[in-house]
Amino acid sequence: MLSSGFHQVIAPKAKTLNIIWGAFLAACVVYVVVAWIMFGLASGGAEPVLDSPSSGGLLPTIFAVVAILALGASVVAERMLLTPSRLETHLREVPTAASVLAFNSDFPATPSGNQTQLFDRLSDTEKRLVGLSIPYQTANIVIWACRESIVVLGLVLAVLQASFPVILPFAAVGFVTILLKVPRPASFYASRLDLARKFS
Repeated sequence: MLSSGFHQVIAPKAKTLNIIWGAFLAACVVYVVVAWIMFGLASGGAEPVLDSPSSGGLLPTIFAVVAILALGASVVAERMLLTPSRLETHLREVPTAASVLAFNSDFPATPSGNQTQLFDRLSDTEKRLVGLSIPYQTANIVIWACRESIVVLGLVLAVLQASFPVILPFAAVGFVTILLKVPRPASFYASRLDLARKFS
């Protein structure tokens, strides 16, 4: 069981992660809106960049395969970046308040006195867990970026074929997979508690 002080310390980091997650979701919507403005309102007036019949049939397949690879890369990235062996490198030493709290969005330069006091009151195990906030945030950003790239692929294909509907399946997959990967820092830290205890 993690203490209330621990949750107060990681609260700014969780807030930052939620904002980044929301930004990735918003970007997916923006890409669809851009495609709609360019081609949905054009009513067939825009001409495709590649109008060859052969390329027109092959492009969607190529882009779909690349999108599947991007989705697979996001799964692989999560497993590679958050492996126990990688996390153990961050858990071996107890971090200082300045090293982990300086990245809080509410305290971008130096941690406040209150935050430092809260951190100092934590057990060594919980201090080590706070040190996992940076690899956890990095892993999530990489995962979201891979999934956002699926929507970007759809936008590029829509431009090449001058067709708005082309982006929709890519946007749906990208948006939903990012939505499903909602940050759950409390669950992440709780599941790594036993791992952190090995070094305390």
